[in-house]
Amino acid sequence: MYAYLGTDLLRRGEYEKAIDLLSLSVYLQQRHMATPERNPAWLNVRRSDLLGRLNRLGNAYWRAGRLEESAEQYQRAVDYIKEWGVKYPWEAHLYGSMGEIHFQRKNFPEALENFQKVLALGESRQMAGDITRAARRIGDILRSLENQLRLSLTTRGRSNGLSQRVLFWIQRNTGSRISRVGWASTIA
Repeated sequence: MYAYLGTDLLRRGEYEKAIDLLSLSVYLQQRHMATPERNPAWLNVRRSDLLGRLNRLGNAYWRAGRLEESAEQYQRAVDYIKEWGVKYPWEAHLYGSMGEIHFQRKNFPEALENFQKVLALGESRQMAGDITRAARRIGDILRSLENQLRLSLTTRGRSNGLSQRVLFWIQRNTGSRISRVGWASTIA
C-alpha cells in the first residue's frame, strides 16, 4: 500500500512525501522477505517487488534533486540483481538512470560505463529503445569529452602528447574533423 501511495505522490510532484512512503515501503518489503518462507516462487515475486520499489525510490530522489541518494537506490537494485542472479525487465533503466546522473555531474567515464551496459542489455534483449537511448547518450558523452579536451588544449596553449592521442582517439571514434593551428586545436 505504501508503494502505491508513494508512486501516486511521485506522479503528483510531491517528491519528499513520496520519498518517505517509498522508503518505508522498501524497509517493510525487506523485512517481510526476511521471514522464513520456503516457496521460491514467492521469494522471486517479492524480490521483483523490492527491485521495483528501489527503482521508484531512486526516481523520487532524482526528481527531488537529490542525485546522490538516487544513485544509491539504483545501485542497491543493481547489487541485488547481481546477488540474486535474477533477470529484471527494468535493469537497463537502472543503468540508464545512473548514467544520466553521472552525465549531469560531468562524470563522463562512469556515465559511459553505465550506457555501455544499457547498450549491451538492449542488444541482448533486442530492445530498440534501449539501444537508441544508449547510443545517443554515448555519442553525447564522447562529444562532451571532445569539447572538454579541445577547451583544455586551447587554454593551455600547448598540449602534451597524451592529450593529442586522446583527441585523435575521439576524432576517430566520433567522426569529428580536427586540425591543428599553431599549438591549439580547432575544428576544421
